[in-house]
Amino acid sequence: MKVLIFYHPDADGITAAAIVRHALQQRYGDVRFEYIRHGYLGEDRRLQELRPDGHTQIWAVDISFRPETTRRLQCAFGPDFVWIDHHISALEAWRDTGGRIRPASATRLTRPHGSPGTISSPHRRRLP
Repeated sequence: MKVLIFYHPDADGITAAAIVRHALQQRYGDVRFEYIRHGYLGEDRRLQELRPDGHTQIWAVDISFRPETTRRLQCAFGPDFVWIDHHISALEAWRDTGGRIRPASATRLTRPHGSPGTISSPHRRRLP
């Protein structure tokens, strides 16, 4: 199996990519990994070239793609495409497009800085 890990090159993105690698190695054993740094200013051209082959998984951690790219990958790869992003802004951007899948946002599950029921700036709001 081959795993492409698209990650944001900062502390939480690198850590998330390492956790994904560790978990998949533990689960599947013989896995080939390719790490692809991804920033916020543009998308890697390989995203448009990816096609399902039955042997490749795509993981996106601590980043978001353009909504149309995310939709295309999810439709093409199904469960072999996994998107993990803790930024509430990513979830909001996805909802604004009328997206059909419902990604989870870890910020909805946490209460940072010991402040029950709030999310810290810049996305300050009450948790449900």
